[in-house]
Amino acid sequence: MKKVVSVFLFLSIVLLLTGCSNTKKETKKEEVKGKCKITECINLIGIKDELEKVNEVIGFEGTKKDNTYTWKLSSNQKIEVVFNNTNTIKIKVLDETIKKNKTSFKKYDSIEKKLKDGEKITIDDLNKTFKTKGVLIEKTSTEEIYKWVDKEDSYLEAYINATNGKCYRIKGLI
Repeated sequence: MKKVVSVFLFLSIVLLLTGCSNTKKETKKEEVKGKCKITECINLIGIKDELEKVNEVIGFEGTKKDNTYTWKLSSNQKIEVVFNNTNTIKIKVLDETIKKNKTSFKKYDSIEKKLKDGEKITIDDLNKTFKTKGVLIEKTSTEEIYKWVDKEDSYLEAYINATNGKCYRIKGLI
């Protein structure tokens, strides 16, 4: 009988101590530098913008390596601009940052068929098909690349001709 009572008391104390723990996990939100969100910045930077204009849009000066300037907005977000004949503007961001729960790739086969048949597919068509707006992740004078990430971490990237607005390639992992 003493053993049963002792075990009962021991378990009660253990449950009481674990159940009454009042420690909160502090999640410190990382500070992001710049005057705009990374996805807004890439839309605000023009493909022919000079370095001074890009610095102004982002809100601070980038660091130079060769002909590439980098603006590190946070530990996992950066913008790169390559200044050459066909200026390239890229954002580097974790998929987690642009993941959207409403994104759906269920109708991907219809897009793939339209591409094979040579039909014109625009960014608006893709946004409607995938149920969310793609994030512009790269642009040059000849193309724009948009990316969608769904809740299961599947992703697609669409390559859009900058001249005619037609999607000519889709790649990804779904």
